[in-house]
Amino acid sequence: MEGPEPDESPTLKAIWPDYLTWAKINKKSWRTDQYRWDKQIGPTLGRFKMDKIKPYQVQQMLNKMHGNAI
Repeated sequence: MEGPEPDESPTLKAIWPDYLTWAKINKKSWRTDQYRWDKQIGPTLGRFKMDKIKPYQVQQMLNKMHGNAI
């Protein structure tokens, strides 16, 4: 994968394939990661640039994943 320009942060969706490649080699639970990406993480945060994702956005997603949506 060609990296972004030094002053440009990639989207979470853009780096997902690299992570999944690593996960398939290093994690037995990579299928769970793929499921979570497809159902929850990708649709919620995939379009955001990495440097723009805020902790509250991650927490909201986690709350929704665990049925604790406020």
